[in-house]
Amino acid sequence: MTLGFGYVLGFRVQTSVVAAVTGCLVLMAFAFAMCWLSALLGVLVKSAQGVQLWGFLFMFPLVFGSDILTPTKTMPGWLQAFVNVNPVTYLTDAERALLNRRPCRHRRGALPAVGGRHLRGLRTARRRRLPPPHVTGCHRFRSGAGLNRAD
Repeated sequence: MTLGFGYVLGFRVQTSVVAAVTGCLVLMAFAFAMCWLSALLGVLVKSAQGVQLWGFLFMFPLVFGSDILTPTKTMPGWLQAFVNVNPVTYLTDAERALLNRRPCRHRRGALPAVGGRHLRGLRTARRRRLPPPHVTGCHRFRSGAGLNRAD
């Protein structure tokens, strides 16, 4: 659907049909990985507002700290360091190479880097579990009890 709307606006795939389908599959795999990270947040946070907050705090630097909107060369050095390790940058590089015949600027290629970083992130997130509320002392605030208590 997105490629169809892009076609209406004037975008043309400059590679083969196989490369375009591969680009769509890479994008869907990345979106699937991001959905699992959102599901993990949903399990850990326990409230819809918390999932939205933490999801936004997670996605904001990934999207705006990438080379989607501006070339990396025009950014300050500290931001270039972040952009060069950002998985969205690797995804953008892979999509541009698959759809527009732009050279892939990463030596190893973007697809293994994107997939490997997400798998490492999921393994790390699975190992780190939040303690139950009774351990942290936050159970008073979940039910509202104890908020007006004078200590």
